[in-house]
Amino acid sequence: MAQNATQEAEKAAQEAREKLEKFGKTFTKQANVAREKLVEQLQEAEQRIRQEIDKNKLDDDARAQVDNALTRLNEVSAYLQKHTVEQIEEQAKQVVRENVWRNLIIAFIFGLVLGLLLRGRD
Repeated sequence: MAQNATQEAEKAAQEAREKLEKFGKTFTKQANVAREKLVEQLQEAEQRIRQEIDKNKLDDDARAQVDNALTRLNEVSAYLQKHTVEQIEEQAKQVVRENVWRNLIIAFIFGLVLGLLLRGRD
């Protein structure tokens, strides 16, 4: 009886692993499709903003600030275009591993502030 229960548990665990793996593959495909669409939308937004800048008269300082923002937008778009979701995930994990204490401190401060805000006034 115990052996039968163990076999059933192993079978259920294997099925769960297979379903999880299938879900992971589906999620990754959908995330990559979303990433590609985001790249297209960022590029379109950059073009529309540049057209609006050309139509409107902006002073040099405003034009420089918008141009700087568009440069950053273009960098994000290029990064997303060059990297898959898996690569982005691995880079994010690496950054977290390299900065564990800083991230813990940021999470603690964020949690503390959020807790104070949600607590309200007594």
